[in-house]
Amino acid sequence: AGVLAGMRAPPAPAEMAAIFERHYRMTLDFYGGVPGLRHARKHVGWTLDRFGGDISPERRKTIMTSHDPEAVIATMHDILLNPAAIASSLNEAA
Repeated sequence: AGVLAGMRAPPAPAEMAAIFERHYRMTLDFYGGVPGLRHARKHVGWTLDRFGGDISPERRKTIMTSHDPEAVIATMHDILLNPAAIASSLNEAA
């Protein structure tokens, strides 16, 4: 909230990727199996909406329908470690 209000600098891309991974893994651990994937997908979608930059619909669908948590994490790291995507997302929100 502080970032969006301009009261706090946005986190570095590596921090964003680490936050995403930690939250994703914790969601899978808490809910387990298929329910965990369903719950985690909501957050993946929100993260892509906010910080995904201009990913293609096909790439988004691949991420959102994956049953492989490690593939999701690796792909999300690729996206979140792109500082231009995060910067453009934050500029759009301002």
